[in-house]
Amino acid sequence: MKFLYIFSQPPYSSPIAKAALDMALASAAFDQDVSLAFVGEGLLQLIQHQQPSGPHKKSQLGAINALPLYDISQVYYLQKDLAQLGLHADTLVNCLLYTS
Repeated sequence: MKFLYIFSQPPYSSPIAKAALDMALASAAFDQDVSLAFVGEGLLQLIQHQQPSGPHKKSQLGAINALPLYDISQVYYLQKDLAQLGLHADTLVNCLLYTS
């Protein structure tokens, strides 16, 4: 079975982003074909050197960096979202192949 998880929320505004990432990893752990798409502010989840603020907030970079260990290599984002957020590809986590 194939799954596409779409991330549209910034990483620490609510527990939704972490829950979706956990679901994607769980699906992949059971040998499902998993792809991820980061759109709009969801692209902020891929920024290197994240510093979550507030109590009980933990960086999601550990899970993001573990994607290759779960054979998740199809990670997508839109180039226009990158530009709208004022980011460059070199500011994103570089352990994965990104496609626009």
